[in-house]
Amino acid sequence: MTMDVPATPQLSVGRAGDAVAPLKSVDEITTSWFTEALQVQYPGVEVTSVHLGPVRHGSESTVRVLLDYNRAGHEQRLPATMFVKGQLGPRALEGSLGWRIHTEARFYQDVAPLLPGLNIPGCFFATVGADERSTFLMEDLLARNAILASAGTTVTAATAYRMAEQLAQLHALWFDAPELTTVDWLAGTSVGTPDIEQMAAEESGIFGSFKEGWWARRTQLPHCEFLPTDLLDRNIVKRALVAKYREEGAQPLCLIHGDPHLGNMFFSADGTPGLYDWSPMAGRWGNDLNYAIVGSLDVEDRREHEQPILRHYLHHLALHGGPQIAWDAAWLSWRRQTIHGFMYMLCSPRQQPEDLIALQTLRFGWEAIDNDLLAALDV
Repeated sequence: MTMDVPATPQLSVGRAGDAVAPLKSVDEITTSWFTEALQVQYPGVEVTSVHLGPVRHGSESTVRVLLDYNRAGHEQRLPATMFVKGQLGPRALEGSLGWRIHTEARFYQDVAPLLPGLNIPGCFFATVGADERSTFLMEDLLARNAILASAGTTVTAATAYRMAEQLAQLHALWFDAPELTTVDWLAGTSVGTPDIEQMAAEESGIFGSFKEGWWARRTQLPHCEFLPTDLLDRNIVKRALVAKYREEGAQPLCLIHGDPHLGNMFFSADGTPGLYDWSPMAGRWGNDLNYAIVGSLDVEDRREHEQPILRHYLHHLALHGGPQIAWDAAWLSWRRQTIHGFMYMLCSPRQQPEDLIALQTLRFGWEAIDNDLLAALDV
């Protein structure tokens, strides 16, 4: 059950695009900017027309564009549609851009060409400015007849095995490798923090949802009714989360996607799963894998297949040059990482729809019960 060949080979865009200034607004999407950007990789190309399609603004913006070219553009078989992604809307202009904003562009520049078997959108150009603002031109997946997945849906067990294969190739690339500390945009992106005990005591940062009033409101909702008393105890779960960060501090890092839920996945026409909307960072393999698999399967399928899927992942991790992780250590790591998804129960409806919060609480809650999350974390 292996599908390592993507529908579209990755383009080696590199960092030459940094010579072109990133876009700051939708109004700057012009034929001249497109021509300058594409000529970095495609000499002689001129964009003769640009028509803007749907625009979606958030912390980043995406714009679907319809393009026409001179003869050189058609000879180099550039596509008629692309997506422009960058910081083009009000939210991006109001505050600090932060490291997460430019890491996706750097991923396409530096890493995507090293992973020819990974099913991800093709990238035709990418630039990162001195202020860490970024813009990149991404393949229109709809033109590939891909299906864009959505958070809160469900995949089959067969698809989950293929998801594990994709993540194994990604994680194997720089598993416990010097690039995680020497590549400029990855330095300092490691998940976890040395101030975890203080953050827990202050209920700040990642522990902000443990504030007593918020905890009481969220855990008394119907979607938490099936959870046992100890998984509804604020102090116990807080200790478990502290233990998770403390335990993983000694674990090796690798390059991870950072947010591999179904809303950040697509499926090629042959059913091969793919990843987009990257938040790449140095993290632990189990965080990506557990979050992706448990959050995508219904409870019964997860119970039947999670250990075989984990073994399948470990096989492919080693196949791609990663380490051979002993089963007991891998299974313990998998169990511990469940607490990441379990925190879904505390999400605000301003962050995620209530029906999605309820579904993911069900999936990760039963995972925590079935595999004794608290015992895995020695709580």
